[in-house]
Amino acid sequence: MPHATDWLILVFVMLFGLLAIARFFFANRFSAFLRSPISSSYPTQHVILSQRGRDAFSSLMELLFYPGMAITLFAGIRMASGQPILQSDWVYFIEITIGLALFIVAQNIFINFFAWVFDTGKIFETYNFQRMTLRQWGLLVPLFLVFIAVFSEFQNAAIAAIALGLLAVFYTWGWGFSLVGLFSGARKWPLQFILYLCALELSPLLMAIKWLMNL
Repeated sequence: MPHATDWLILVFVMLFGLLAIARFFFANRFSAFLRSPISSSYPTQHVILSQRGRDAFSSLMELLFYPGMAITLFAGIRMASGQPILQSDWVYFIEITIGLALFIVAQNIFINFFAWVFDTGKIFETYNFQRMTLRQWGLLVPLFLVFIAVFSEFQNAAIAAIALGLLAVFYTWGWGFSLVGLFSGARKWPLQFILYLCALELSPLLMAIKWLMNL
């Protein structure tokens, strides 16, 4: 199935360019990031760098995350459902990128407010960073698969479906892994933890899924 790829080429060049910059200028941080699911060196480095100022690498990866996740979701859903990607669809890509960024920023604001109200800032700060790190890590393989699906001549729907499946698996695993760490530090306030889980995790996720399905 042919796709309009002019704007997609620009998007993927930007994303892979950001990855190349991250790998070239922050080689040690990039290696630690790739090992983040099995090693604590990446968050440890983040704490040290944050105390000195700003962790530029984590900021760069967060900048890459929003358009990367947007193109993976949008192109993956379109191709997996057998619909072509049109030249005018760049508008939807921009909308999803902005919506995703606003969604996560707003969620983080509420999480920080929740942490302030219940005086659990340190626990939630660690949880937030770990959750975002695992989101970024889990995006890499699905992003490359969507890239292959867009520019391959055959089986692009199947590859896109695999990419979305892996994205769901990685996201769920990362979310669950982070929640286990959060829960271990939240045993003194289980009711607050349940309130947080329902109000700031499950409800926004369900609304986001419903919105994506209506695209």
